[in-house]
Amino acid sequence: LVRIQGETAKVVCSASDVDVNFDVFLQRGDTKLAISQQSDFRDNRYQKVLTLKVDHVGFQDAGNYTCVATNARGVHTTSMVFRVVDSAYLNLTSEQNLLQEVAVGEKLELRVKVEAYPSLQSFNWTYEGPFFGSQPKLNFVTTSDTYRYTSKLTLP
Repeated sequence: LVRIQGETAKVVCSASDVDVNFDVFLQRGDTKLAISQQSDFRDNRYQKVLTLKVDHVGFQDAGNYTCVATNARGVHTTSMVFRVVDSAYLNLTSEQNLLQEVAVGEKLELRVKVEAYPSLQSFNWTYEGPFFGSQPKLNFVTTSDTYRYTSKLTLP
């Protein structure tokens, strides 16, 4: 989770069990957070949900958050990292050497990785090399995963 300082954020910790006797809590680092719990019974399971809402995040809110659920059979945890940044950012890196030489007619694949917050609105490749006037159609595929993108351009 990434937020710019001053934005709102919500962290939800939930667990369900067939037995009502289980506990769930949210912690930041090693500190157990005091958050009111919502309980429900749905689809023959008891559900407990903790929701941490921060109206104006600050750098002090950043860190590792862990949702912990315990019952008679043991403990289950899941964690996340919450980052707070000054401003929007975009980092673009190449997976290859920045200089690529190919023979005329040879196929070429170019790959880049992007990390950005907020999420990208669009992604595009442009060509500004020799034969600029011909503007070949650029075929590329972009995959995304929470603020991270990988794009591969294939040139015939």
